[in-house]
Amino acid sequence: MNKLATMILGLVGCATLAVAQTNNVKSVVVSGTTGEPVSGASVVVTGTDIATTTDINGKFSIDAPKEYKTLTVSHANMQPAVVNILPEPIVMSQANSLMSGWGVEVGLSSTTFGGDATDGLNRRGGFTLGVTYDYPIQAVPNLSVMGGLFYLAKGAKFDEGDMDIKYNANYLELQATAKYAYTLPILNNDLKAFALAGPYIAYGLGGKSGYHDEEESTFDAFKRFDAGLVLGFGVEYKRYSLTCRWGIGLSNIVDADKAMESDMKYDYNSSEYYYGNMTFDEYKAEYGSEYSKDGYDVSLKNRSFMLTLGYRF
Repeated sequence: MNKLATMILGLVGCATLAVAQTNNVKSVVVSGTTGEPVSGASVVVTGTDIATTTDINGKFSIDAPKEYKTLTVSHANMQPAVVNILPEPIVMSQANSLMSGWGVEVGLSSTTFGGDATDGLNRRGGFTLGVTYDYPIQAVPNLSVMGGLFYLAKGAKFDEGDMDIKYNANYLELQATAKYAYTLPILNNDLKAFALAGPYIAYGLGGKSGYHDEEESTFDAFKRFDAGLVLGFGVEYKRYSLTCRWGIGLSNIVDADKAMESDMKYDYNSSEYYYGNMTFDEYKAEYGSEYSKDGYDVSLKNRSFMLTLGYRF
């Protein structure tokens, strides 16, 4: 009987010692976005294989050895969190903490052409205004899709002797870019740096080209449709952003047939036939063979730079 009593006392002593060497942590996990409980979250004593999961009310209980001071909490749709072992609620952030929603951007632009016949080419300054929408991809931390519709003045200037020939073209440009953001560990983690890349398509609304009083519609010689790529980077602070974008046009915007006919009209209107009975169609039929399309068969592609300030609603 004495041996049996001694064995029972020994087991009780071991159990008491085990309890003394652990902390029983009871707490709850909630969403930092909605404040709602997070069920099914994994709770692990950091550095061990001691683990549990939260119940439907976000609650859990776990025995943590006293020498371990933190818990690692994770969930498929949340940003993993490492927290001190405390009884207070554990707040988790969404896996993608980027701010979503509509925004506006306004700024300056600098544009030119790439491609053939760009000797004497100068940049043209302008402005841009746009509406954006940022949609976070919840399954991928820090990634979102950013769409934007921008009014953008494009074009360039050529120096030809004493004449500066201007090409002005106003576009509506639709951008669809993938945006990756990284939180900078300053300003209470409210400052983010980001990079973006994706395609754009644009449609020319109008514009004038030429010099002084010899201007004509830009799209008498250019195609209205444009397409290319957008690359950029910037910073966000809460609802505000500063963004640099480069637009790299991939389509040739010169319409050789329209450009040649535009020159024909200019020559026709500047000649004696303007005052006679010959119509332009008659002029074109008689003298059109003197114009060579090869001289107009060049490739020009839009190149743009945008610096914008933005605000997210």
